[in-house]
Amino acid sequence: MQLLKVRVHTSRGISGHYKNHFESRHQDRLSSIKAMDQEPIGVQGSKRIVVIGGGIIGSSIAYYLSERGAKVTVLERECLAAAASGRAGGFLALDWNESTPLRHMSHLSYRLHQELSLKFGPEHIGYRPVHTYQVSGVETSAVKSPLKLRHRAERGPEGALPPWVDGDMRFVEVIGSTSSTAQVHPRLLTEALMGCAVSRGSSMLIGTACGLLQSADKRIMGVLVEDQDPVHADAVVIAMGPWTSQVSSWIPGLQVGNNIGQKYHSVVLRPQQLVSEHCLFTSFKYASGRIVQPELYPRPDGSVYVCGEPQSLPVPSSPQEVRLDPSLSQNLRSAAASMSSVLAAADVEAEQSCYLPLSPVSDGLPMVGQVEEIPGLYVASGHSCWGILHGPATGLMMSELLLDGEVKCLPAECSAALCPSRTL
Repeated sequence: MQLLKVRVHTSRGISGHYKNHFESRHQDRLSSIKAMDQEPIGVQGSKRIVVIGGGIIGSSIAYYLSERGAKVTVLERECLAAAASGRAGGFLALDWNESTPLRHMSHLSYRLHQELSLKFGPEHIGYRPVHTYQVSGVETSAVKSPLKLRHRAERGPEGALPPWVDGDMRFVEVIGSTSSTAQVHPRLLTEALMGCAVSRGSSMLIGTACGLLQSADKRIMGVLVEDQDPVHADAVVIAMGPWTSQVSSWIPGLQVGNNIGQKYHSVVLRPQQLVSEHCLFTSFKYASGRIVQPELYPRPDGSVYVCGEPQSLPVPSSPQEVRLDPSLSQNLRSAAASMSSVLAAADVEAEQSCYLPLSPVSDGLPMVGQVEEIPGLYVASGHSCWGILHGPATGLMMSELLLDGEVKCLPAECSAALCPSRTL
């Protein structure tokens, strides 16, 4: 599985120190984005839309709504990509959901990622196609067995393990090629999407949502914000990731989230030499007999992202309360070092942890759509390890649903399978 702060705002929009920081950091990118934008189509300026959550899902929704001319307010209590969207690996797969209702969504979103890389520039969001292998290895061995190589897709020189993987590897299988797997830097993409939405007139509000405003007939009228004025809205989209379950305390009986999450640790290594674009899904056995399954993603900036050590734990009340377990981080470093002498000598650039947003439904599918029982309330959450992959498709789906009243980019059976009301 992939993995998968500023409080200065007093009024709507990005303002003060956060606005200056955001614009100075992204000024070049925002300028190029503005130059590329065409006149918006289907302008819906009269509809007030609030998206709660500034991760990849919330930013994608704001981006695709703003592409249609809508001006969105994104409400985020910490900062952009404060949780999993800032700590995830960003692995993308075209066809790894072929036997599930997510098949069409994966195909669409993979294509949208390609389009976004052309719009923003692949170097600005860390996008590139990659080779992907499944490998197994051991920490130590008295007798090394011959390497077994089995291709699932293509044969050729790319089928051999890259030189930087020089540990005791027992098995390798090609499970993705540069035509079917890719990667993106989740935080950079989230920032680019939100930056583009802001350049088109949307805004970001730093504050903690604590309830919903409703009319007598339950219609959504806005969002209550701690220590601030309410934000009035005709439609509210819940894109709070692992914290979506908090909405249940606002509306008793509404189950749109899971308060038990899957916690992952990750480390970012900085090797002294270039590491090729080969992503590894591994099964690694320590000398003690313990087996772990870390994932290794070399990035275009020269770093290597390593993640794993999943734990099923209650989700803390906020991203600020997510704690790192140093022993699990060390396990990941040890596994990477055993598989690669290049990574053994690498500097540690970051050690971090995050929670995947799990679905509350037994089918494990995300919730994307309108809560039928509450007019004006929408949910986009529960994407699990595929949140980065499915972020753009989710944004496009929600923009169509909010502005056109129906999802047009995917088959009806796909959007129906993700309907939030199936949880009620």
